[in-house]
Amino acid sequence: MRKHIITLSLLLLVTVSFAQMQVAVGLKGGLNLSSFNVSYEASCCNEGKNYKSLLGYHAGVFASLKFNKLVVQPEILYSQQGTKFAYSGWDSDDWQSDFTYINIPVLVKYSIVQTGIGDITIQAGPQFGLLQKAETNFYDFDGDGAQERPKTDVKEDYKKSDLGLILGAGWDLPFGLSLDVRYNLGLQNIGSYEGDNGPKEIKNQVLQVSVGYKLLKFGR
Repeated sequence: MRKHIITLSLLLLVTVSFAQMQVAVGLKGGLNLSSFNVSYEASCCNEGKNYKSLLGYHAGVFASLKFNKLVVQPEILYSQQGTKFAYSGWDSDDWQSDFTYINIPVLVKYSIVQTGIGDITIQAGPQFGLLQKAETNFYDFDGDGAQERPKTDVKEDYKKSDLGLILGAGWDLPFGLSLDVRYNLGLQNIGSYEGDNGPKEIKNQVLQVSVGYKLLKFGR
């Protein structure tokens, strides 16, 4: 009898929780400003290298489970990332590394301000990434200066997955629109180069600005 009472109580609690929860599914997209955080075994190997941000985009789908001020929001995003870099003192254009990932962030959002025109939120959570493409354009240097070569597939030089931490803030508007600004801090070394003069660690770092829209909403 006690087991039946406990089971019924749990079912009632779950039912009440879902009744008070709002579930939504939507689309989102925006801009990326990405670069690499690179460190070397020998300090000499990084002399003259200037890493610059690369502009890209991201787009995908999200689901949100809202309970009062708390929201859990998993997403699946196609994301263009990478970096530009140049050697100071060399007369050349920027080198460029183009990467694409399928990123899966799982965020917890908390409403710090609730107003009649939406909620201001802070958000944080892990992000798992699956590498889809990695290309770099190189230059040959000779007496005539820098000669550009076609882009080279360098996917084998990088790990197939990535792990990062997302920190950000957003504005959830009452008519289904949301605006977010996030910073993705790479936690995992994505490089697989093992030579003495190569990079010791390569980590992604991405600033994102995005717009989302809830297509379907269920619950309160």
